[in-house]
Amino acid sequence: LRRLRSLEFVRTLPTELHSPMFADGEYVCDTRDHSIKHVCAETGAVRQTLRQPAWRKPRSLCVTPTCLYVVAWSDHHSEQEGSAGAQAGVHRLRRSDGALLASAYSCGGLPLRNPHGCALVEGAVLFVADTGHDRVCVFDLALRPLFELGGFAQPNSVASLPSSRELYVCDTYSHRLKVFRLHERRPASAADVSFVRTIGGGPGPPEAVRPGFETRVPAGHFYMPRSVAVAADRIVVVEASRVHVLTRQGEPLLVHEAAEYGLLRGVVAAPAAHRLIVVDEVRAPRPLGPCHSAHALRR
Repeated sequence: LRRLRSLEFVRTLPTELHSPMFADGEYVCDTRDHSIKHVCAETGAVRQTLRQPAWRKPRSLCVTPTCLYVVAWSDHHSEQEGSAGAQAGVHRLRRSDGALLASAYSCGGLPLRNPHGCALVEGAVLFVADTGHDRVCVFDLALRPLFELGGFAQPNSVASLPSSRELYVCDTYSHRLKVFRLHERRPASAADVSFVRTIGGGPGPPEAVRPGFETRVPAGHFYMPRSVAVAADRIVVVEASRVHVLTRQGEPLLVHEAAEYGLLRGVVAAPAAHRLIVVDEVRAPRPLGPCHSAHALRR
């Protein structure tokens, strides 16, 4: 991605996914199936399916050599029933067999509400976008809550470059990215994290935006960004029907119009293969509801 100047559509991966929302590496959250699926990036074949009674609707995940960290989001009906298994939370699984190792359901004394994205920073701490409470929660690798960062408007995604202490937060309803830097590899409080800069910015409040307005937002600005990925010295930001590529300082390099795909949900950067994997929800031409796929884009 370092010399990326254009994107070329490669192919759509046929998958057995029901409602994919987010991916990390070759692992995908399949929300309607309440599972994590290990998908071959070349063929789309599902290699492994992981489920846990502790979660419903997994929304995002982080992958380490030995573990998976899964953010799960429950529907309102289940929460009203008071089922412990339906609580929104973060779960740590053994990667080999999916065994549940730990779970966390709150941070700072406040239960998680509609959490979405997560990111590991330097392999030492886990950041989780707690969308419903307009905050980012921070946990250690054992899922003990450490502290929280505030000042967001429904953040949906977080990302960090390996070996970097920079954290990128996709602040969806403020139409921008916010960039933070960790002063310590294992920060103990919010004082160990500093705000660095803002990237982008949008056309104004959501109620002022007309249907179809997204395509008229200029390069370097966003309308309700959904997901962010970082690779080499590039940032990739996904809206519902556009893919932005920027430098890490926020300089726009290109905008890929993706209206023909459907509803974009997430993005994974695969620098070694010179590709981006974009998770997409596509309406099927039959009354069976949505079908789902992933697209590979090549630089």
